[in-house]
Amino acid sequence: MVSSGVPLDVALAQSATGGGKEALATGLAADKALVGALDSACNRTCAGETWVRNYIQEAMDKAPPEIQALLATKPESESFRFGNGGTLPSGLRHRLPAVMAGRVVCFWVSAVPVESLGLLIGRDLLDSFKGVLDFSARTLTFGVFDAWVQPLTKLTAGHLALPLSLRPGLTFRRVAGKVSGWTGCWRFS
Repeated sequence: MVSSGVPLDVALAQSATGGGKEALATGLAADKALVGALDSACNRTCAGETWVRNYIQEAMDKAPPEIQALLATKPESESFRFGNGGTLPSGLRHRLPAVMAGRVVCFWVSAVPVESLGLLIGRDLLDSFKGVLDFSARTLTFGVFDAWVQPLTKLTAGHLALPLSLRPGLTFRRVAGKVSGWTGCWRFS
C-alpha cells in the first residue's frame, strides 16, 4: 500500500502511465533489508533506489576494503514491466557484492524509482548460478557452487528470500579461479 491508501500496483501503473497521482510509498519494509526476493517472473534483477542506497550503506560499510572496491555503477536505459502492466524506467545499474553460497559474488541490479521495492532476484541471476528452487523445503541450490544448498526465509509479501548480508566479524580469503563468469570469488568463514 502507498500512504494515500492506493495499492502499490495501482500507484505503479498511475506513475508509469502519467495517471496524475504520485506514488508516495510508505517506505521499505524491514524484512526486505539485506535480502533478495526470488522472483522467477522477473527477467532481470532489479531493486528500488532506496533498497540499493540502504544496501550499499548498511552492508558495504561493514565489508573489508577489497570487497567495497567491487562496487560499480553505470548508466542504463531500461524499462521494467510489473505485474499490473505498468512500466518504470531504470537509469542506473549497480554491481553489488553479496554473500551467496558461502562466497562473496558480484551481481548487477537495475535501480527503479519505487521507494518500497526491495531486491527482486530475477531469472538472469538465478540462471547464472544454475539455481534450483525447492519451495517445500524453502531452499535454493547453487549448481555452480558444488550444489550448495542455501536455506531461504519468507517475506511478509510471500516471496522466498535469499539473505545477502556481509556480517561483521567474517574473515575472507581469496579463492582462485573463475566460476561461471565471476572472477575473484571470496570464501568466508
